[in-house]
Order: sequence, then structure tokens, then C-alpha cells
Amino acid sequence: MTSHTLNINDEGCWIGDTLINEKIFQEEMSDYAIRDKETEEDNLFMWIAESKSDGDKLIMKRDLRDLMDYEGEFFLSSISTNDFLFPDDTEFHDECDKILKLNKELEK
Repeated sequence: MTSHTLNINDEGCWIGDTLINEKIFQEEMSDYAIRDKETEEDNLFMWIAESKSDGDKLIMKRDLRDLMDYEGEFFLSSISTNDFLFPDDTEFHDECDKILKLNKELEK
């Protein structure tokens, strides 16, 4: 299993030293997108404050606790659920491999 690192900068999203084609995330070709912890925490605070549903608030608070416990800066977030993948998750590296494969296919 390859160990992957994530980064986001002015150029875009990176897995290791590979710049990921933004089309992958814009066109939802992957089930996961690279997210910045600080931005996602800010979003969750805002969504919790705006939510009218106690059930939604509870889920978002649990997500916020998970993010706050995570010591890294970047992670993978599901585009269809509230699932997060962190580098210590086996699935994280599998999803990174899938994104890298998609990226390579788009280069052709």
C-alpha cells in the first residue's frame, strides 16, 4: 500500500507530487474530494448555526468533533455523504489511488 499525502495550494489539489486535474472534482468523477480541515470546520460551524433540524445538527457536531480531533491539515471528504477519510484509514490510500488513476487517464 502506498502512503499518500495531500495538499491544496494556489495551483490546486495535490496527492503527493501530482497536481490533480480539477475536472475530477468539478464533474464528480471521484466519490471523494480533497478538503482543507480549517475551511471544513468553518463550514460546519456555519451549517450548524443555520440548521433547523436537530438531527442534522447532531450529525454535523459529530463530524466537527472528528475533524477537530484530526491533527492533519488535509483529508478526503465524500461528495455524497458526511464520510471523512484520514491518512490512518486504509480506505484513504485506496481512494487516493483511484483519484490518481483517474488523473492519469485524463492526461491521455
